[in-house]
Amino acid sequence: PDIIWCAESQVQYLPLDRIKQEGVALIVRANWLSQNTPPQRNYEPAAVNPDWVEPIAKYAALIEHFACEDFQEKYFDGCRSLGIKTLSLPLAADIEIYKPVWEYPQPKHDLSYCGLYFPTKAECLDAYLLPLREKYSVHISGGGVWPIPIEHYASQEQESQFYQEARVCPAVSMPHTHIIKFEVYERIFKVLASRAL
Repeated sequence: PDIIWCAESQVQYLPLDRIKQEGVALIVRANWLSQNTPPQRNYEPAAVNPDWVEPIAKYAALIEHFACEDFQEKYFDGCRSLGIKTLSLPLAADIEIYKPVWEYPQPKHDLSYCGLYFPTKAECLDAYLLPLREKYSVHISGGGVWPIPIEHYASQEQESQFYQEARVCPAVSMPHTHIIKFEVYERIFKVLASRAL
């Protein structure tokens, strides 16, 4: 391959010398490497593990989801101090997978949300999404241990229909977003590509 993309925890399993010798670009999705890391409950930045940092610094560019130079300067300063290059790559949706099922949406619910429920994300889901069930029809599909009955995680092929069956599909942020004031989620693009809102 020309490019290998992986998470920082997978770097240790790759034949790094061979990858470098063959000129393959190694791009790693790593977490926070900065003295300015936003505090977040139950969150430990795995990228500070020395077993991963050394090969990342030697072989890879760091890829992250924020298309914002100010964000990189503030929260990824630790990367530069280790000799790791940072690369900003905006998210998107595969329009071969996420595409309208119907020409016009067919709302069955007020809101639809597809995603995981885990302790860190639960802070915002509990505060912003779940209370809406008292007033609106909220359709949820996902994984993790939700405190309410939900549907099994929708497959990629089912997601577009899932989004089109709602009037609104919210993108619920993580707690750190309230600190850094900037984050664009992949779900935004998936919903729009499905011709939903």
